[in-house]
Amino acid sequence: MAKNAYSNTNRLLRAGRKYRNLTQTEVAKHIGVDQSAYSRMEKGLQNIYIEQWLMFCELAGIPVDSAQYGCIDFLTPVTISHEKNEGGFKIAKDFSRFRATSNRNTALLLEYAAHCLGPEKLDEFLESKKLDRDFFLLTGSTLNIDFELNLLKTLIQKSDYSKNDLVNIPKALSKNQIHGRLGNNYLKDQNPLSNIRRFVENVEFYEKNFSWKILEENSHQVVLSVTPEEHLGESKFTSDPILQDHYCRYQRLLLENTTSHTQTKPVSIVEKECLYKSTVFRRCVYQVAQ
Repeated sequence: MAKNAYSNTNRLLRAGRKYRNLTQTEVAKHIGVDQSAYSRMEKGLQNIYIEQWLMFCELAGIPVDSAQYGCIDFLTPVTISHEKNEGGFKIAKDFSRFRATSNRNTALLLEYAAHCLGPEKLDEFLESKKLDRDFFLLTGSTLNIDFELNLLKTLIQKSDYSKNDLVNIPKALSKNQIHGRLGNNYLKDQNPLSNIRRFVENVEFYEKNFSWKILEENSHQVVLSVTPEEHLGESKFTSDPILQDHYCRYQRLLLENTTSHTQTKPVSIVEKECLYKSTVFRRCVYQVAQ
């Protein structure tokens, strides 16, 4: 496997090694190179061959197709956790309580933040939150919702940013890297409403902060509800209406990204009820129509 075959294979090496608490020397010995050569592989300065990649995946216990998808995806449903470690990765205290948001759910926002802030500023943000960027290559690993809210707040504080900018996420994003190994599920047919149904069916692989339910559906539309789970009362989410509004838009963006896998005309997404704009509603309700 040439180093340019998949642009972030070197980061996958780092992420897999750190996740399993392995040293560079241990990995190097297993794949038959010296430590300095393996270090160059992690930096993207030296080729890793297919045989070496297979040996690495065996050692780290990660799927062989991680290089294809650009992420490490065990396809494990999200469970609420309070642990302060994910393998060898440390989880900052601020984001360890009620960990119910997977990196799969956060991927689109991270891609946009890199586009909006620039990769270096995003790295500075992650470092300030005591988070390793390689951690986010573990698609099923989790943080609590406050991480996404912190990132949204950072974007809001950017002088030339507005909530409408969320719709400007680059269209050329790697769909597989956003959805991981679930990405192929959204390519099965050309009906965007089918992808909405699949997303709701698969939502347990994205997050456990909200309950997503399809209320009604036919050949022209899908109506679904999004209801916050009780543990969100522990989050700053409930006390900041600006963040609530932005996060509501981000949820719509996830739906739009899911339907954009097809080449058909974009769907119309209308918010029929909004939890954050009324004291009457206890959920958000979206009408997705062709």
